[in-house]
Amino acid sequence: MVNGLFADAATRLGLRCRYITEDFLSIDDERGTVIRMSGVYNDLDGFASGIICGDKDLSRRVLRDAGLSIPRGESFPATESSQAVAFALALGAPCVTKPARFTSSSTGVSVRLTTPSEILKGFRRSALYCERVLVEEYVEGDDYRLLVYEGQCLSVLRRERPCVTGDGHSSIAALIRCANASRITSDNWSFGDPQLMPLKADARTRACLASQQLSLASVPERGCRIELSRLANYSVGATYRECLGVTHPSIIDAAERAAEAAGVTLAGIDIIAPDISKPAHAVNEINTTPSTELHYFVSNHEDRADPFAVILRRLIDRPRSSGARARDDRERQPETAPDRLAPTTHTPERLKATVPTG
Repeated sequence: MVNGLFADAATRLGLRCRYITEDFLSIDDERGTVIRMSGVYNDLDGFASGIICGDKDLSRRVLRDAGLSIPRGESFPATESSQAVAFALALGAPCVTKPARFTSSSTGVSVRLTTPSEILKGFRRSALYCERVLVEEYVEGDDYRLLVYEGQCLSVLRRERPCVTGDGHSSIAALIRCANASRITSDNWSFGDPQLMPLKADARTRACLASQQLSLASVPERGCRIELSRLANYSVGATYRECLGVTHPSIIDAAERAAEAAGVTLAGIDIIAPDISKPAHAVNEINTTPSTELHYFVSNHEDRADPFAVILRRLIDRPRSSGARARDDRERQPETAPDRLAPTTHTPERLKATVPTG
């Protein structure tokens, strides 16, 4: 999916796309390679920035040292659940538990925990994925993903938790089935296909509904909006809205400073804010290899950004290293790898979907 969108932007800019393998794309111009990628993985960021972003303890320290606002929190060894529960209760607010290192897509994350039993259950769930668990204050507000490239914010997405809206006669289970008819239903994706992941009807969905005194069999009133998850992540069916034009300058500044502090070239900065047009916010996480394709899947298409085109234009304009191979012998080199087409919006080849990491 990421490869296909990047290749489409490259084609619009007159660049060549070579699929070295089914999943590995090289974008070239007359001077050589512009960028190489496999889904969200590319040439832009190095190992050290990945370590900083993948280790939540380390990234919290980096963000705090940069003077940025972050939720109160502390990490604990997986063997210290009682100490973690005591810390969470002392916060005096709902909390979040998450694996402290090297997970993505909200894996092992539990949110809005209030009772000792909920906190302990969330802690143990996070401990399945990491030997340390981060316990943080749950910050009220909406979830936003800010995409920053080379110190400039290119897009601000409001991540809207998955939900259905009642029609007065259908059960929640039926509403989910109806919504999923217009969402991604296979691992193969091409331009023109639905862009959102299916809504889930699993144990966590049932738990979220139970917190609202509902079940999958409940029939909500017409117009009643029912949340299906406490998470606002692509993998559970979240939707997105572009908000760059209304975001307060101090929030954009915080995202750009966060990326600079972590030394990340292409960063996805997660921010929680009660009102994106006002300065109040908390920086939740910083991600390298962000899910850039999400910035194309917004509900307000008229405000959609085009970050891939911006990134490619800047890469084309910058001086190329002496090691970049000139294409003077272009006539002897195919513009695509054997049996691979450079994809465009009209290319029939279907592209394997890449599950986003953030």
